[in-house]
Amino acid sequence: MDSDPGMTRLTTPTEATFVADDPWHENRRDTFSLDYYVSTSPGAVGQRRHGIQAKLSGVQHDLPDSLYYAWRAGSIKAESLPRLLHEMEPTLKGGKDGDFGIQWSNKTFTVAVWIAGIWLALAIVACIGFAVMLGGLPVGIPSAVLLVLLGPRVFYGAIYKVWRRRMDQTKWILARAN
Repeated sequence: MDSDPGMTRLTTPTEATFVADDPWHENRRDTFSLDYYVSTSPGAVGQRRHGIQAKLSGVQHDLPDSLYYAWRAGSIKAESLPRLLHEMEPTLKGGKDGDFGIQWSNKTFTVAVWIAGIWLALAIVACIGFAVMLGGLPVGIPSAVLLVLLGPRVFYGAIYKVWRRRMDQTKWILARAN
């Protein structure tokens, strides 16, 4: 995804510089920089992202977290980033279900998904247990039912779906890397 022209980028020092073919400009050789930055727009909270920028064209492209962390882990070479990003772009999503801005490595994200899943299971068991122990107080049963019905939906939509997408992307990236 190209950066939004209405946003201002506050860039930190460049993480890497490399030479690669530019797939957005007829595969001509170009020098790219990989930067970490905060995008801001009027009235919006800054969004932290990683991106690459071609020196000749000056065009910036946001890197999805899966691609950045595959590079960071040493699974792919920096020179592969523009090609892989270009191939991925038609499938990338923005917004809350998007591929950007989670800022956790795949391992950390996986641990967080497991912790959230275990917490949800324990919360459901505890809520049902309290409702039964307390004789089904007017608050106990509805709370248990609400948690049982909505907890998995929230977990799936807010956490698991994004994690699963990242893991699928990482597999795709590693199959085409280097």
